[in-house]
Amino acid sequence: MMEANEKKAFLMELQRTPEMYVLISTCTKMPYVYCEPESFDDQVFIFHKQEDAVKAMEELKEKEIPVRVIKLINNQFLSFYSNLYLIGVNGLSVDYGTENVQNIQLSELVRRPDDSQLPEGKVKVENPELQLTTLYYMQELRRKPGLGSEQRFRDMEEELMAHFRKGTYIVPVKDNKNIPLMKMKNGDAFQPIFTDMPEFLKFCRDGQFKPAVVPYDKLRPVLLEQSKGMLVNPFGFHLVLKKTQL
Repeated sequence: MMEANEKKAFLMELQRTPEMYVLISTCTKMPYVYCEPESFDDQVFIFHKQEDAVKAMEELKEKEIPVRVIKLINNQFLSFYSNLYLIGVNGLSVDYGTENVQNIQLSELVRRPDDSQLPEGKVKVENPELQLTTLYYMQELRRKPGLGSEQRFRDMEEELMAHFRKGTYIVPVKDNKNIPLMKMKNGDAFQPIFTDMPEFLKFCRDGQFKPAVVPYDKLRPVLLEQSKGMLVNPFGFHLVLKKTQL
């Protein structure tokens, strides 16, 4: 365990280093999330060296956990770390699997954005409990065919839906009335909705659609007749919810 001065120096070095490497789940297209068994921290893995990240990736693949490595440069750090709050992550495992491994709290590295400073009339939309539960669910469900029949997935689905029903979401709207649909490979159409602004911006980078904030109990009225249901974060964990689940 680091002394206070060591911890301060370590955090400063982590902020100033030119680049870091992160493990991304291929099941969710999001940072791979791991529950640390002793502290129960929900962590992501970051590395100073690419070779250490690749080694960890290979070790996870041997356990049938598919991940890939991405590189972050320094000017991407703040956005990356801040967005971890949106997915319910509270910890970082730095250089996991090496003699230099350190576990730190996300709050030690970057402050959580202060919602009290939002302009009047503005609302911040985020659903960290839903995001975190869905990430764990999808990481496990999609890693190997045939796992979905196990009872533990039914339990995770119930928890996931409980969080979903408590949430508020962003629905893309064009000209205050047109709502887009996204087609699946089988031709079925679903309406995209988003848990937060970063996910919305993955869908709408050009400003073609405006974000409408809709709580769960108001989602059904905006569901188009031709839609089969909702598609949550289509460019993230891609959660499909049919009308019957809503």
